[in-house]
Amino acid sequence: MDPYFGNAGIMFENDNLFAQGKTESHKKQKPYINSAKTIVGKIEDLVIVPNHQVCLFFNKSKN
Repeated sequence: MDPYFGNAGIMFENDNLFAQGKTESHKKQKPYINSAKTIVGKIEDLVIVPNHQVCLFFNKSKN
């Protein structure tokens, strides 16, 4: 899981800051990822900018 979290990473959820940095992001995401058997969702408008290590998307998933 560590390759997906950068030291300068910032995570937002519904325009609110969810986590900042590798340690906090990992800590907050770990319970969800570890408990998941599969991950299925509806992701739209995916933009990846490898040069800047940026990934933006709209998560349109519903429970």
